Amino acid sequence: EVEGEYGWKTTMAFSHEDDFEEKHPETHKAITTAIKIANPEKYPLSILTKEFIALEKKRLKPATCRRKEKHIQEFIEYSKDVEIKEITKKLCSDYAHSILEIKDPAHETLRNTILDISTLFSWAEGRGYTDFNPFYRLKLPLGRKKVQERIPWTDEDILRFLTSEFVGRNDFIATASALYTGMRIEEICMLKYKDIYDDLFHIYEGKTEAARRVVPVHSVLKNLVSSNESDNEEYILKGLVSGGYDTKRSSNFQKRQGKIRKKLDLPKGVVFHSLRNTVINKLHNNLIPLYNVEQIVGHKQK
Repeated sequence: EVEGEYGWKTTMAFSHEDDFEEKHPETHKAITTAIKIANPEKYPLSILTKEFIALEKKRLKPATCRRKEKHIQEFIEYSKDVEIKEITKKLCSDYAHSILEIKDPAHETLRNTILDISTLFSWAEGRGYTDFNPFYRLKLPLGRKKVQERIPWTDEDILRFLTSEFVGRNDFIATASALYTGMRIEEICMLKYKDIYDDLFHIYEGKTEAARRVVPVHSVLKNLVSSNESDNEEYILKGLVSGGYDTKRSSNFQKRQGKIRKKLDLPKGVVFHSLRNTVINKLHNNLIPLYNVEQIVGHKQK
């Protein structure tokens, strides 16, 4: 409305009065966004991102797309949604350093975050919205965190965890199931009672094609995973709230597991996925043929 009355140049000046943004933050944001959209010479990041993500959704998995959009939106907030041609290599470098300072990620995590943002600029360069990609060959700071190496659970670790007062029904069933099957945490979280029959866990999808398999139900697990319920559609782990980029049932549950391990002061390398390594090691130590081990844990056949 202001633009229609006064023209976009006057409106831009009006919205940039010293105290205007402070007094009217929502109005200021609405006016500046409207001006950027109305002015065909301007290409603010937020507008380009909408077009870019819409195209990415056609070729990427939803989880990958959500992750990429999140990383780009965080950069837009940092850069204050300026026009794309105003983004300099110095600003990009400053942003990478700010991530390191605030989140302290592993170097690989920082690299993947920057790559997600860089794809927007590569696309924009190809479309002529900008002359170059300022993230291209950006020298990244080294992350201070090192990726923690996973280590197998000892028998003492397992007993300490399973007998803890912090461990509930879901925690116990998931840990015991992983310990006797080598299943991944998401595979266990997605199991329904209808998937357990003929003394086998039937896994229909997973991280890889090899994840589709059947796994023997150990006698120790039979009482834990049996059900008297009439609804076989019920998950064996009940009440989980999905989360994360790809809305996995295991996302929040995995965080809970981590908090319990921290309370119990278990070694940092002992994580849920380590149970999988523990199973693989025990199978190898008992001279189970590699082919059978790969079948049980869902590794690609060599």
